[in-house]
Amino acid sequence: MIWPGGDIFPFLRPGSDITLPAPARHNDGRAPSACAAVRAIAADGKTQQAMHHLPNILSALRLGSIPLLLWLAWTGHPLAFLVILLAAILSDALDGWLARRLGATSAVGVRLDSLADYGVYIAVPLAGWWLWPHIVVRETFWFALVVVGYALPGALALLRFHRLSSYHTWSAKLAVALLSVAVLVLFAGGPAWPLHIGAPVALLAGLEQGAITLLAHRPRDDIPSIVHAWRARRTQG
Repeated sequence: MIWPGGDIFPFLRPGSDITLPAPARHNDGRAPSACAAVRAIAADGKTQQAMHHLPNILSALRLGSIPLLLWLAWTGHPLAFLVILLAAILSDALDGWLARRLGATSAVGVRLDSLADYGVYIAVPLAGWWLWPHIVVRETFWFALVVVGYALPGALALLRFHRLSSYHTWSAKLAVALLSVAVLVLFAGGPAWPLHIGAPVALLAGLEQGAITLLAHRPRDDIPSIVHAWRARRTQG
């Protein structure tokens, strides 16, 4: 019998002698923090290889949630849509944190994360149109800013380097945080002003990423800002 997850996570197989290590408690008896627990798991040789794949699995699940989100919207399931969207947003925050804590950052992971981000935030306005057309019509201008902010840097990177950009700039991270709150609040029946703040930030973040693409001599990942891109260009001559 094939045990689900056994090939990726050997400690899930029945009878496995692999156990997750328990981080040592502090001298004063306090339980270790979540960060310490993750580092202890990463340091254990028996589980390190399995845990190394966890951030990419989360990104892949977020990417796989896109057709599910669209299906839920098309078939008229607003509550389930919001729950899956919230899970996708949380996975976006968790996969990067886990990758850094586990030392599992990779070019594949960075690009998978970016691809999932592009897909989710371009699919959300379409799904919103199917579920809450009156809201999307009312906020068309602001949703258009979001779509342009995400589509523009991706299109420029495809034209220049034949791949999507994966810069993860500070401005893009701020835009994601603002829009995550804005979309959930708006579609749950709340006010629109968080979207009116997040949408211009998303557009500015997209313009910055587009400028980074035009400055770069070759495709690069994880560039915090256009200032860093300019310095890298000057260094490379």
